[in-house]
Amino acid sequence: MSIVFQRSISRMALTMLASAMASGCASAQFGSKAQAETPEPTVVRSERDARADAEAVTPPMASVQTQPNSTVGELRALIQNRQVDEMRTSYNGTYGASLLFQPETLTYFVALFQQKDFWRVVKTDQHAQAEQLYRRFSEETRALAEEELRGVRLQAEYAYTERQLGQRAAELATLQNDLQTQQRQESVVAARRQQAKAQAEQLAQQQREARQQLQALQRQIRSIEEQQAALGQSRQAKPAQGGKKTLPPK
Repeated sequence: MSIVFQRSISRMALTMLASAMASGCASAQFGSKAQAETPEPTVVRSERDARADAEAVTPPMASVQTQPNSTVGELRALIQNRQVDEMRTSYNGTYGASLLFQPETLTYFVALFQQKDFWRVVKTDQHAQAEQLYRRFSEETRALAEEELRGVRLQAEYAYTERQLGQRAAELATLQNDLQTQQRQESVVAARRQQAKAQAEQLAQQQREARQQLQALQRQIRSIEEQQAALGQSRQAKPAQGGKKTLPPK
């Protein structure tokens, strides 16, 4: 990947970096031309990192005052004077690595950091060495952030599971309520059916008794009608027999 000097943009990010560098740690010598220090906790900022500031987590490190002759102190002064450019920055979780360049002296600064804390800062005038250090620091951020990113995934999975539990609990409550409503309704329906059956049986019994009474009444009516008919026939037969005369013998 080629190096592109975009100073106007980079220096804006470096200005943010300078304002955030409040402390640092000691640095160590790297090679004959490289100086590596472990600086006081400080902040590496870029435009794409600004949005994470609200959720920054302060690591459990003890802060110390930045030494004036430290690499961090030198880098702070260069950033404040806008004398370095941010060439590369990579992030893995809250960990990151940056490669900065001082054009006037052809000097490179390579930084490994986590949120607001520098872990290592290396100064070198060797381009290849700076690129190698940057790649190494970038790879370190991948390893350092592995558990952190795993925690992010697990937290998201836990929150998702919690939401699923809530949804399933609400679904279970709904099903239980539906079942209870159905059971109560079935009890009501069964009671109503039993009541309707008893009423139907009672009506059927009443209907049978009414039919029997009706049949008895009809038999009585027919009996009386038959008696009336017999009396009528008897009255008609008696006058006919009384009106016949017997002739005397000659």
